[in-house]
Amino acid sequence: MIEPYCEEIRGRYSAPVLRALQNPGSENNQNELIVELLYYITSTKPNGAILVFLPSLAQISDVYRMIREHRMLSQAQLVVYPLHSKLPSKDQTIVFDRPPDGVRKIILSTNIAETSITINDIVYVINAGRHKLNMYENGVSVLRDEWISTSNEIQRKGRAGRVQAGVCYHLYSRARRRTMLENVPPEIIRVALDEVILQIKILQLGDARAFMEHLLDKPSEEVIDKSLKLLNGLNAIDNEEKLTPLGYHLARLPMDPRTGKMILLASIFSCIDPITSIAASLTFKNAFYKPLGKEKEVDRIKRNFANDSASDHIMLANVIAEWRKQSNKGGFCGKNFLNNATLQQLTNMKGQFCEYLCRTKFMAGSQAESKQDNLHSDNVELLRAIVGAGLYPNVAFVRKVIRSRN
Repeated sequence: MIEPYCEEIRGRYSAPVLRALQNPGSENNQNELIVELLYYITSTKPNGAILVFLPSLAQISDVYRMIREHRMLSQAQLVVYPLHSKLPSKDQTIVFDRPPDGVRKIILSTNIAETSITINDIVYVINAGRHKLNMYENGVSVLRDEWISTSNEIQRKGRAGRVQAGVCYHLYSRARRRTMLENVPPEIIRVALDEVILQIKILQLGDARAFMEHLLDKPSEEVIDKSLKLLNGLNAIDNEEKLTPLGYHLARLPMDPRTGKMILLASIFSCIDPITSIAASLTFKNAFYKPLGKEKEVDRIKRNFANDSASDHIMLANVIAEWRKQSNKGGFCGKNFLNNATLQQLTNMKGQFCEYLCRTKFMAGSQAESKQDNLHSDNVELLRAIVGAGLYPNVAFVRKVIRSRN
């Protein structure tokens, strides 16, 4: 990629520039480059807010820490705000506030700021050129760090100077830009198809492969085969790819079929409340948020909620159960770095799951907390087994290895 480009520009740039471009690690030190660019802008450019596009919350945290540790930036008149989907609404809206005179505003954001919001005082945009995409790899849906498309670049550039002249700094070479796709690949060709296939089956649209042949963007045969294999392993479809009774119910639950299987098992083993909490969290999102610089404190709080279970899943169920008991839910959330709106949405989702289970006679009533449907909700080993059965085959076995000094 880079060599032909270097030949093309050899007469226009010095040898050090060419060597830097040819360095295989030249695209790997973005955080350091971003922080130095922030220092350059804050020390040499007219006042104006700076929006930095970063791929993930982890990188936002890293850049925030590096700003605080920077010899000059740490002493500059700055306010630094994170912006990502896990922040409570009140913490998201603060980015619209104009800072006091003489204070520079820096916003460290994921692609949430790409199209959904406009911040009028942004003058400078730093585009790291990366974002997280849902991808399907080795039978698992993952968020993968990828280069953006040129349409993403246009959107990011457009954030600079909405109401006045602005500047956008792209942290990648023209050679890299030439390799970028015009648009992000459609979701249908990069995510798991388990839920799609269940919908095809319940709507009686025929063979899944034949149906997808008519799509404008056709998924790969490999992904279709893996999704069919997964559904067969869950006993959602039989060997002839027909819906089983279990598959019929999974198709009617608005979630990943593995999570749906957990809920149905919970109704059989009378532990509805904790398992629907886990299912809602896996389907929607985690209620915790991590303020910059408070990561260790949030981790400590999570461990406390997990008790002795050493389980993120049990911890999520405990959080929702404890939140429900609180008279001052806002104070409880503030103290524990929880998003009150998210917890309310998770509770609403639990209610929707229970309504379906009640309608189909898997539950006697529609309340997740009913005693009759939670006879075994305190049995942590049973909860672990149901989570494992639902998420199988995405499980791993941890073996302790004792090494002898001899």
